[in-house]
Amino acid sequence: MGVNNGLVPLEEEQDTTTDKSCVTQHRQLAHYFALLCFLLLIITLLLTLCLAQLTLVFQTQSTLQEAKVRDLTDKLEKLNQSYRLLFDQYPALNQYCPVHNISTGERACRPCPAGWTPHGHKCFLFSQDRADWISSQYHCMTLGGAVATVRTEEDQVFLWKKAQSLSQGDSYWLGLRSSGGGGGGWRWGDGSPLEKGPQFWAHQPAETDSMELCGRLTPGDNYRSGWFTSRCSNQLKRICERRQASLQNFSVEGFIQHLKMSDTIEEKIKSYRTAPFDARFPNTNQTRNCFQNYLDFHRCSKALSAKDQDTAPCEWYQRVYKSLCPISWVQKWDEQVDGGDGKEIINTAACGYVRFSTHLFGEIEEKRRREAAVKLTGGSHCGRTALSTGGRKVHPVTFEKMAEAEGKQVTGYLLFSLGTAVIGSLQFGYNTGVINAPEQKLRSFFNNTWIERYGVPISPGVCTIVWSVAVAIFSVGGMVGSFSVGVMANRFGRRRSMFLVNSLAVIGGLLMGFSTICSSYEMVIAGRLVIGLFCGLFTGLTPMYVGEVSPTPLRGAFGTLHQLSVVIGILIAQVFGLEALLGSDKLWPLLLALTVAPAVLQCILLPFCPESPRFLLINLKQEEQARKALVRLRGSEDVSKDLQEMKEESAKMAMEKKVTILELFRSAAYRQPLLIAIMLQLSQQLSGINAVFYYSTGIFESAGVKQPIYATIGAGIVNTIFTVVSLFLVEKAGRRTLHLLGLGGMAVSAVIMTVSLLLKNYTAMSYVAIMAVMLFVAMFEMGPGPIPWFIVAELFSQGPRPAAMAVAGCCNWTANFLVGMSFPKLVELCGPWVFLIFTAFLIIFFIFTFIKVPETRGKTFDEIAQSFGSAPPPTSISVEDPPASASASTAGTLPASPVKEKVPLVEAPAAAPPPATESTPLDDKSNSTVQESV
Repeated sequence: MGVNNGLVPLEEEQDTTTDKSCVTQHRQLAHYFALLCFLLLIITLLLTLCLAQLTLVFQTQSTLQEAKVRDLTDKLEKLNQSYRLLFDQYPALNQYCPVHNISTGERACRPCPAGWTPHGHKCFLFSQDRADWISSQYHCMTLGGAVATVRTEEDQVFLWKKAQSLSQGDSYWLGLRSSGGGGGGWRWGDGSPLEKGPQFWAHQPAETDSMELCGRLTPGDNYRSGWFTSRCSNQLKRICERRQASLQNFSVEGFIQHLKMSDTIEEKIKSYRTAPFDARFPNTNQTRNCFQNYLDFHRCSKALSAKDQDTAPCEWYQRVYKSLCPISWVQKWDEQVDGGDGKEIINTAACGYVRFSTHLFGEIEEKRRREAAVKLTGGSHCGRTALSTGGRKVHPVTFEKMAEAEGKQVTGYLLFSLGTAVIGSLQFGYNTGVINAPEQKLRSFFNNTWIERYGVPISPGVCTIVWSVAVAIFSVGGMVGSFSVGVMANRFGRRRSMFLVNSLAVIGGLLMGFSTICSSYEMVIAGRLVIGLFCGLFTGLTPMYVGEVSPTPLRGAFGTLHQLSVVIGILIAQVFGLEALLGSDKLWPLLLALTVAPAVLQCILLPFCPESPRFLLINLKQEEQARKALVRLRGSEDVSKDLQEMKEESAKMAMEKKVTILELFRSAAYRQPLLIAIMLQLSQQLSGINAVFYYSTGIFESAGVKQPIYATIGAGIVNTIFTVVSLFLVEKAGRRTLHLLGLGGMAVSAVIMTVSLLLKNYTAMSYVAIMAVMLFVAMFEMGPGPIPWFIVAELFSQGPRPAAMAVAGCCNWTANFLVGMSFPKLVELCGPWVFLIFTAFLIIFFIFTFIKVPETRGKTFDEIAQSFGSAPPPTSISVEDPPASASASTAGTLPASPVKEKVPLVEAPAAAPPPATESTPLDDKSNSTVQESV
């Protein structure tokens, strides 16, 4: 016994020495480990700086390349304009300089077209057919002129002698017209009063005449008494006039040489069409009324200019002309006129008159009318705004810029529709974050239920499994739901699908809400499964709907609304999860069931939202319904550009069969965008963001934070703030740049988070952990958070988009499920080192994005698809097909030349050619070398 008592202190002393040695050894290892972590941090920072430098160099080079592209685009546009100008002159060349010698191609130029008689600076045409005054004015206008005006005695003598020599006793219409009220109401066809020039009446019109009369020239014995009055409905011959062309500096060789230079862009310009007037206005009577009403409005605007205050004269024009003129841009023009002051209306009307006359009469008459408008408006300049007539873009570049500017207008109805759609995204965020706060309450509920059933407490291992299943089953439902997006979106439409899917939110919320009453933790799991199915469907439907109703210039900014709603939902769940609110032992079922409220709200609001215009036009072929939806969303009657883009996409889809998920994987055309879509979705989930939010409270507790729940709410607030920041940056910095910035920042944050968890015994490390989590969340919302959701919708055209959204959503939810199930086990195995696994993934995704992901900012769906080769190359000018009754034939015969035949720019209706005495009018554009003589 004594020996034994003597040995005990020795053994205790040896044990103490051994313990001290172990502690010293562990301390040394800890120091080495801290040094290793510090070195790793330094290396990571250096790598990040290198990558940032590479990114900066790449962006600089990209900027230079973009500048070169813009410069080349400007040069190409100048060539396009030169080509259009030159090619539009080709019929003019044929008129004024016909081939004189066929064998040599020699031309003889003259100032007037064939059949016209030159006099002074004008060309006159004496017709042999008869028509009323309005029809005569119309026919003269289609020839690039008007019914003749007599400004000087010399003109009167010439017309009188010419008419006398052609047919004795026949009368010819002059450009004189009275609206009633005697001689004071007589005006020429251009609106100028008769009193300002000489008069040659045989009998002065009576002041008491109230009917509408027109002036005629009847050659008699004396030219001074050659004017008479007749009812405008009488059938008489007519005299047309137009200005002569100045051919002093015209060079046929130079013209042909310029035409040769344009061969390189022929394919890009060949779709340019300018149909003649008759092809656009099949109803002749309606056309004549339209012309005369516009001439009356021109006089109305002059009268209004004198008063400068009374807008009543234009009300008649707006009422009558809208109902008579089948010109799409007139209605938009009238809307701009309505509501302005007198002077503003004058300026608008005069500029509109110049554009109208330029479009119908050709630029050979533009100068005179533009000068008249400048006098009328007091010197204001009429810019060459593009006209969109009958769906045709006459001046494509200007029109596209105008349409882009209009597309940036944000209407209240558009915001209402987007806000209603993203309610589903808010529910997704709410159900993602709501499970975090009541974790201990749920575990206690699992244990109590187990005791009631089996009489013994649940083991810690089984409780962890049940908890992990309750968390991860949400992702399983999301996987299934994401695969059903395409089927529902194509079968029921975007809006109706969202309405139907809300029933799942109601079912899932009620299952979780009544779980404590029924003492069934299985109801919690089942409710989470149904809610996951609901969220999986909405993660595809919401970005799809938002992308399809948003204007192209703002599609990226509006696309981030989905992610913004998600993070707001997460924040709401974190706040409501506080024990002082709904996170208590009694109220946590209400916390889980609260998802029913936004589902009901969305069902109430959805009937007031429009269906996706793309779905209506492309899938259902309901063009009128799509147009109405676009008009309400854009707040403008002119939605032709959006409709045209959809029609082109629909035409391309008509040549392809419906794309299924299997075909999406098999087709080489979709392989690259599909790979990008999958990798972007994986970059969102494998970045570790859901691990941070699912287990944020535990992370802060491990870091030594005393109130981890409030730190988690702080992370949610940062999450929301930086989502709003990305909303404004996404259309300026671009999708690709923000995604790279987010991935790089998250990688650095993950390393800092690892170090802070390893050194949690130091007081300062708790603050470092909080800052690391905040930075991690902020960088996530700059790029990997919002970008993958809407960029997937941008990468694909209408046909494969639903299938692509289904595949991408399934990958997202699968990764979400794997992270949710494996993260607790990874924490047990790796401890604080677990976030280095996510760091490795972030670096891989950064490299992939840098190499493979294109920039989609400011591009249409079709342009993005074409960049992958999944669609035929685009044309620079998009137009509709010409009318079936129109044939592609130019006026006159093309001259013999060494250049190959061009595609004609003027389409003539399939009707009998005009009489031989009336030549085909000049085209809409004039040559800088074929000028008017002043």
